[in-house]
Amino acid sequence: MSIVLLKKGNLIPFNSPDKYLDERELQDLIEENPNVLPLSAAREQRLMTIDREAGNDAGSADLLLTDNEGNVYIVETKLEKNADRRKIVAQLFDYAAQFRYGREPDAFIGSIRDYFAKKSTTLEESLGAKYDLDNVPLLIEKIKDNFEDGSFFLVVAMDKVDEELERMINFINNSKFRVRGYELETYNIGNEQKVIVPRIVGSETETEAAANSAKSYVWDENSFLEYVGKQPLPIKDSVRELYLYAKKKLGFVKLGNAKTPYFKITSKMLGIRSLGPDNVIFQIVANGYLYSRSDYFIGPGGEYSCKSAQHFYEGMKKILGEAYSGWIVGNKEPGYLEYEKWGAKTEDIKNLLGEVVDMARERN
Repeated sequence: MSIVLLKKGNLIPFNSPDKYLDERELQDLIEENPNVLPLSAAREQRLMTIDREAGNDAGSADLLLTDNEGNVYIVETKLEKNADRRKIVAQLFDYAAQFRYGREPDAFIGSIRDYFAKKSTTLEESLGAKYDLDNVPLLIEKIKDNFEDGSFFLVVAMDKVDEELERMINFINNSKFRVRGYELETYNIGNEQKVIVPRIVGSETETEAAANSAKSYVWDENSFLEYVGKQPLPIKDSVRELYLYAKKKLGFVKLGNAKTPYFKITSKMLGIRSLGPDNVIFQIVANGYLYSRSDYFIGPGGEYSCKSAQHFYEGMKKILGEAYSGWIVGNKEPGYLEYEKWGAKTEDIKNLLGEVVDMARERN
């Protein structure tokens, strides 16, 4: 492929790419200019480097990046002349597994802070300057949540990707395969007899598979809104309106990694007190279901965890009327409310959300 740069009327042709001196030169390029990695044209994320040589028990990931939605990108750089495509892919999966299961989220954020400290700045200052955010702690919380959930984008960055590696990457991205390992222990018990004791690694029961199915789906804003857009009117209009309003009001909202996507607002996002570590006060599923868990914010004696929660639930009771009692079932049971029972009140619910966010901010 030939690339031509037009500068002040002069044509400057580029017929063939220059060679990188080594992998470090490629790493330097991406660290200083992460947006040389093009994302989908439909997405608006802007990349930012948050760590280099990020160590774990599997070694050191070359680069870690994030974007304005708090996604975490693990980047492995290789030159074609040094590349073993099987090792590249295996390394990325190994790094992801070690980050997910071998490192605490707070330690992960701590290492990122160390990276920026070496550059004589802070994580908060850098994120705020890059993305022009007022509520930087919410973005940091999203980065932490994605790390804790193991929601990573695995990135191979090379001077040239050969056809076999490209085929492997496409297969991984477009297949729904499962990996299992079988450990077979053998015991000789005499008389030419053996006992074989198998242990299955990576297996799960049907119940566990159903419970863990959410981990197989990763949604971003573009794919979430695309899914919402396929819903019937007026469901898609209400869900989209509430999502965009919540995002504008808070800076961003969390997207759940379930088969049917949803967005949620949690106690930690608002900075309000709940009866657990980080609980959902409000959630909308893309197909129109409204969800909450009243036991997170209303104690067994009817006492509220905080004034913001009280304002929200009493406001919803007024808005929903008779439907409220069917939604707030309590006693550690989630409440799902069909769209038909709340959709006509979209504007009232949106205004109530705004009031609760403002109350939480005034409190903080």
